Amino acid sequence: MKLAKVGDYKRKLSNAMPRRGILHVEFSGSKKLRFYLLNSVCGLNGSGKTRFLKAIAEGGNVEFEGISVVQEGAKTLYINPSLWVNESLLECNNYKSAGDFKEVLDSYDPIAFDAESMGDVNYILQSGFKHIELYSIEKLGGKVEERGADNFSYCLASKAGVELSSLSLSHGELYVILLVGLLSNLDEYDALLIDEAEAFLSPVAQTRLANVLLKRSVEPREGNTQIIVATHSPFMLDAIGYENSFTMERAVSGLKFDSANKKILDTIGLSTSIQNVLLFEDSKAKRLTEYLLDRCLPAWQHANIAIALGGESDMRSVKSMVSDAGKNKIILVFDADIASKSPLRKGEGEYSLLLPGTLSPEEELIGIIKEKPLEFMRQFGKYDKARLDVALSNCDAIDHHDFFCELSKQVNINEFELFRKAFDVWFEFNKDDCERFAREFSSLIV
Repeated sequence: MKLAKVGDYKRKLSNAMPRRGILHVEFSGSKKLRFYLLNSVCGLNGSGKTRFLKAIAEGGNVEFEGISVVQEGAKTLYINPSLWVNESLLECNNYKSAGDFKEVLDSYDPIAFDAESMGDVNYILQSGFKHIELYSIEKLGGKVEERGADNFSYCLASKAGVELSSLSLSHGELYVILLVGLLSNLDEYDALLIDEAEAFLSPVAQTRLANVLLKRSVEPREGNTQIIVATHSPFMLDAIGYENSFTMERAVSGLKFDSANKKILDTIGLSTSIQNVLLFEDSKAKRLTEYLLDRCLPAWQHANIAIALGGESDMRSVKSMVSDAGKNKIILVFDADIASKSPLRKGEGEYSLLLPGTLSPEEELIGIIKEKPLEFMRQFGKYDKARLDVALSNCDAIDHHDFFCELSKQVNINEFELFRKAFDVWFEFNKDDCERFAREFSSLIV
């Protein structure tokens, strides 16, 4: 999912009010906070998030420890991922122990994932599933209390030529598959409540899950279902947006409910007070690094500011004038070609990074376009690829500083979009180096 598309979804979310579901909460006399089609609730352990979601799940307008929740005909579904996944595995084992499970499966008709659902699973997990199907099977054990259902979901999937099932998938894979399957069949519900939505998932997967929830909540569908997640994850908070999130805090007078902001991360032990400054040779280097870190370290911008300057000498000049303050650091991010032009000076390695590759950012991306032209052109979907091919030939001798600007004029596509699509191809062929850079970045800013 492209960042530009995520930005579009966020803009839509700001104007997408639920017609049914949880409309707003009232507290402290007349104060009112409205809910959107996608919302997150965060706070310390014991602040009341789970009890809040479960109170909403009961339906109707709710009075809850000084908070009034106003709903409109809401039929809600509450899930706790940890309980959901573990209950599913328990039921699978119950059947395995009871006899021939294959015979049981043969008596049910599975639902195969469509292209959108497959795409969402592979996007969240950065995986390559080729086929996924879910069975809804009557339980042998007791009810799954959190879902109020007498059936459980069983998964069969294939990836890299290997057949997998609920019992051989990782907990994170199974959770994502179950959730995406649920998201595709929510027509009868007005609101989905997910308690600790980040369970089992890596930071990257947490961000990507939030992006999928964002997409699913605002893309036109027949009766968009409202989604509310309780989370401790800064990655999910950042992806969903603090403007669409709320904080809960337990006070003597009851629960305090308020709009969220980044200060909540300090409260729940994820400090944002350290502010590092990253200096770049130019805007292209800054842009490439932002794309790279967005891929490898979601939410990296929580405690880092990126500034583009006018070359190596400017970076060094600023560094010499501004010293580090406490834990705050000034970090120089050099183009990869500095190694052949003017190697790092003595001591610079302690606060400097080299971008992946051997050339400047533009030259790296131009090189991958020339080396992998078909992969680059595939990024443009139904665009006239013959026109793009001609334009690439016309720009072959253009200076690398002007390449993307000139290509933009010839194909009538924004140069930043061209730069981003070239980066997407370059990243796939330089993933190991990019991940190494992200690790070096992480170790430097600690």
